[in-house]
Amino acid sequence: MKKVRLIGNVVATIPLIITLVLMLVTNGDAQMAPGSVRIRDTANGSITIGQKTMANSLPVVISSDQATITTTQGAFTTITTGQQAVTASAVVLATTTASRVCLKILAAGTQIVYFGPSGVTTSNGQELSPGDAWCGPISNTNKIFVIAGATGSTVAWDVLN
Repeated sequence: MKKVRLIGNVVATIPLIITLVLMLVTNGDAQMAPGSVRIRDTANGSITIGQKTMANSLPVVISSDQATITTTQGAFTTITTGQQAVTASAVVLATTTASRVCLKILAAGTQIVYFGPSGVTTSNGQELSPGDAWCGPISNTNKIFVIAGATGSTVAWDVLN
């Protein structure tokens, strides 16, 4: 295996899997802030370097002879929320222009909810159990349809612009 010097005397063994976090994510009990870098040494497990929400982070240095890494994410300026009761017939979410949409099945729900494009069914939709959530970039909430096996669940949605 080839060894790579990351920072100072920190040495890692290749192969490595490197992920640059561009927005706040939760990884188990720990949160990783924008700009965090997770390096996974396939032989020895994971370590996290970079800006973190907790202290004790290590700086990430990119040599001047390396290509520039450009990241751009403007701050969201508005949030719109809504809820939709889910039944055994697919229903579209209310029309709202979006940059990013988050769905969450309310914890009090009794049914698994499936979401997807027009024509979604309980056989081909993405599954969310009560309490589960999903977020993704999408231009309008009217592109998302929801369905369940029966009544008993509600999907809450947030639109970020």
